[in-house]
Amino acid sequence: MSSTTKTNTRVSSDSERTDAQQTSSSRHPTQLDDSTIIRRTLVERGLRPASDENRPSGHLSTATAITTITKQHQDEQRELQELNNKFAVYLDRVHYLENRNHKLSSELNDLKQAWGGDAAQLQAVYNPQLQALREQIDNAMRDRALQDLQLKRHEYELWQIQQQIATFDDYEDINRINHLKQELDNTHLELEQLRNQFDQRLGDLTRHRSIMDDLLKELEGLKNELDNQQLERIVIENELQTLREHAAFQDAIH
Repeated sequence: MSSTTKTNTRVSSDSERTDAQQTSSSRHPTQLDDSTIIRRTLVERGLRPASDENRPSGHLSTATAITTITKQHQDEQRELQELNNKFAVYLDRVHYLENRNHKLSSELNDLKQAWGGDAAQLQAVYNPQLQALREQIDNAMRDRALQDLQLKRHEYELWQIQQQIATFDDYEDINRINHLKQELDNTHLELEQLRNQFDQRLGDLTRHRSIMDDLLKELEGLKNELDNQQLERIVIENELQTLREHAAFQDAIH
């Protein structure tokens, strides 16, 4: 809407300037020629008016501006939808980790009720490490989602700058073009840094998952070892009871 209003204002200004030139020409027909007409080029949101020789009509220029703005809006809507979809995947992953945490907590509680102090000791040793790893994984997932959003934002900014540069012609200020090129280079550099950070976060997440899997395997092994020890203790107690009964029987005979 801002580009259309400014285009209409420019058309009104051109009309007023033309009337003033005609009035001045009628008063001083010999003092003005084509070289005295000052032409201005406006650049608004990547739109520039064509010269009088190449401009087919005002309606065509306005329609082109509306088409460009509509396309930009559709691209923004599509990118926002993609970001929403990725954020939904992230939420599903968080819910999965929460359910996994609840399941592990339930297993630890069952062990505590079944074996008493031994299970409580195992939980006291490994639960802080598991909790710390869960927090690190959650933080890594959140940072990954934020970096993904930042990547999309910078890619969109790059696209806008490229569109603005593409609309410039030989009449534009060279300093403005150089400034936009510098911004483009800086954005490329920042985008590369974000990609490196993203890869690093992804590596950290993989490493934390591997550590958590190792701890879970170790915990499972300790559970099995605890079961075996309990079974051995029961067998030994049974054998000891048998020996006691046998000794008592021998004493009774002799």
